Amino acid sequence: MPVRPAKILGRWQTGNRHLVPPGALEGGLILAGDTATERWDCLDGLARLRWSMPLGDSPATFKPRVDGDLALVSGRGFLMVHDLDDGRLLWRAEPKSEEFSVPLIADGRVFVGDGFLLRSFDATSGQEIWASETDPAIRIHYGPALRNGIVYLCPGDGVLYAFDATSGKKLWTVDKSEQWQYLRQLHFWGDVLVAGGYHDEVWGISASEGRVLWRFVAGNFVNSHLVHDKGAYFWSPTGWIYKLNPADGLVKWRHRTVDYVTKQDWNWAPLMAELTAGGNRLFCLDMKHVLHVLDIET
Repeated sequence: MPVRPAKILGRWQTGNRHLVPPGALEGGLILAGDTATERWDCLDGLARLRWSMPLGDSPATFKPRVDGDLALVSGRGFLMVHDLDDGRLLWRAEPKSEEFSVPLIADGRVFVGDGFLLRSFDATSGQEIWASETDPAIRIHYGPALRNGIVYLCPGDGVLYAFDATSGKKLWTVDKSEQWQYLRQLHFWGDVLVAGGYHDEVWGISASEGRVLWRFVAGNFVNSHLVHDKGAYFWSPTGWIYKLNPADGLVKWRHRTVDYVTKQDWNWAPLMAELTAGGNRLFCLDMKHVLHVLDIET
């Protein structure tokens, strides 16, 4: 394996002891952690603090998300939306139940699970627009996804829900409780909804009608899959990184990450961080703090 040390372009001290994964925006980052939310402008490794706002008593849990001129920072117990330019706090909300799920900010709205409710807020004012029920016996943990005015959610009762993004009306449901408990990290490739299942599978589902198009058995749980350009990528604890064709679920390539039979110098540690891609490269960060860079085509 070729080893090429990364060149560190710069380091800077934030106002946090611990950070959640950063939120990216053009020319900078939104950082959040246990103390503050910050915007940093970055150029060629040089960073400049644009603004910093205190988080209060509640630490951030989820990666900050940016939509237009708004920055969403959240934890299990709060949602906060800041003006991206100057950091002003526009609004804050707290859950009606015990905790919020992973949120989504898109098209001027915030969508978030709150207990068994899916709630929608105006992203600028914080006014609640609607709240729709799922199964009262479950609690939503994973984030919804939005495409063409439809919000998709599979919260844990084995049902994939499609809600009208404007009204919250339930458009259709697909009950696959015998095959999945929940679907996490919903991504789109055209009309194909690519989702990671609870029972060691990756699914391709028609976003227009909920029909299953393909199913790939990964052999173990699927963590942090990525849909990018013409591929769906994920790591399986069986010891492989896969690239699937999102149209039909067929394997384009797989790259071995660990030999479980014999101890090898090249063995990777497990992966928990999200895979990311840029240009023709796939970036994979393992739990021994090693960044592996793969050619995205081969």
